[in-house]
Amino acid sequence: MSYQVPPPKPASKTTIYLYDRPNSPQSVVTIGQIGPSRSSDDFYALEVMNTVFGQLSGSRLSQNLREKHAYTYGANSFWQWRRSPEVATFIGSSSIVAPKTDSALIEWLGELRGIRGERPVTDKELDFARTNRIAGLPATLESDDQIANAVAFTILQNNLPPDYYQQYVRRISTISAADVSAAASKYIDPDNATIVIVGDRKVIEPGLRAANVAPIVIVDENGKPVGS
Repeated sequence: MSYQVPPPKPASKTTIYLYDRPNSPQSVVTIGQIGPSRSSDDFYALEVMNTVFGQLSGSRLSQNLREKHAYTYGANSFWQWRRSPEVATFIGSSSIVAPKTDSALIEWLGELRGIRGERPVTDKELDFARTNRIAGLPATLESDDQIANAVAFTILQNNLPPDYYQQYVRRISTISAADVSAAASKYIDPDNATIVIVGDRKVIEPGLRAANVAPIVIVDENGKPVGS
């Protein structure tokens, strides 16, 4: 018996869903968006994009929120790819010191706009990202188990060609900064994102409302809206 995943609803305007966790010293912030299917030609550019944006400790998101502003111990993002034709999700997450939740969110959305083209990927960032993705590949194929998993869960599950990994190296190495900006502009939209924040409402809500980043919906532990 198979289950057909329904197509996602069209993206709606950015909304903050806030769940109150009284006395929490940190706010857990997650920002997500719908992306393309795994079979998309933009896959490789989006992989490089995320390496620049948020995959590593040296990526833009962590450098901003942790190194520059000390709002968090770490922040990261990743593509959650699914079997085609199901679509992917782009997810970023971090635990932010509670009083700085609004400030961190403003910086975060600014970085999303930057990777779309307001702050184009530099040659240094591009070289770093491409090298990281290619150089890290052998470590994922060192053991028999890793190779078997790669064949089963990457190649076969996604209907990829047998020489996928050879193609991967070639495709990643030819991604340009313009490719990254074009893919990011196509799929990353700070104006149509879902933001989930879990934290001490009495501490973080006033700042979020003053920042006026997006409408705020107070939700319960099941994500259902509750009265104000």
